[in-house]
Amino acid sequence: MELFFCCVNAYHILQPPGWEINLEKLKNQRIELSLEEKLQIVDNLENPLEIDISGGEPLLFRDNLEIIKKLSKKIGKENLSITTTAKGLNLVSLNFLEGNVGEIGFSYDFPYEPNNLRPFGFISSNLKSIRKISKTNLHTLAQIILTRLNISPSVIKQIYRNLSDIKVNRLLLMKYFLVGRGVYHNGLVLDSEEHKKAIELYRSLENSEGPKVLIQTVLKEGTKRNSINLNITSQGLLISNPWAYDEKGNPLKEFILGDLI
Repeated sequence: MELFFCCVNAYHILQPPGWEINLEKLKNQRIELSLEEKLQIVDNLENPLEIDISGGEPLLFRDNLEIIKKLSKKIGKENLSITTTAKGLNLVSLNFLEGNVGEIGFSYDFPYEPNNLRPFGFISSNLKSIRKISKTNLHTLAQIILTRLNISPSVIKQIYRNLSDIKVNRLLLMKYFLVGRGVYHNGLVLDSEEHKKAIELYRSLENSEGPKVLIQTVLKEGTKRNSINLNITSQGLLISNPWAYDEKGNPLKEFILGDLI
């Protein structure tokens, strides 16, 4: 099955539990930074900051738990979030997350399985894990990329119903950008009217029992920044657009602002 959506800057570990060996291999190949390099990046950051750690799967490697703890201490856990999956959440304790993170983000693009958007089991396992998270003091954020595959009224209503059932706090409606492996799927991109109608339907469903609807902030098209956010790549580069990656997961050179190591 071909998957339409995939993290734009990620490598895939297919056969756990061999991930610790793979991590060393990735470091040797300079695909993954050393713990010391990651800690140096944290030292080079200046407050005030709000940071989301994402991937790939940021909770897959134990190195990253040290980064999370240091960032939490530096900027405050209320300013630190993690975008992850059920696989990552199963690797760490709820106590660790509650002690170091303010919010857990997750992808939720379609309410039914199987589908061509995500691997089979991705949706159901995420919802199961987030249901547990919702019973803690952690906040939750569902990230929904709007495409021609998930904007029908029935799909939108089911998505909102499912997120309400597991007590998700907020949902973020995101624009589909032709970046990463998404460059091959131009047919998924919405026109402005379709995008507007999808947002309006989500807003019409918003209620006190369900998640608050947020809209991704997008600046003018065609500029080097179409977001108010910056991005730090897996190699420690600072880029002006979180989605400025090619189909191989490499940052586009014209968006690179500098090196944080």
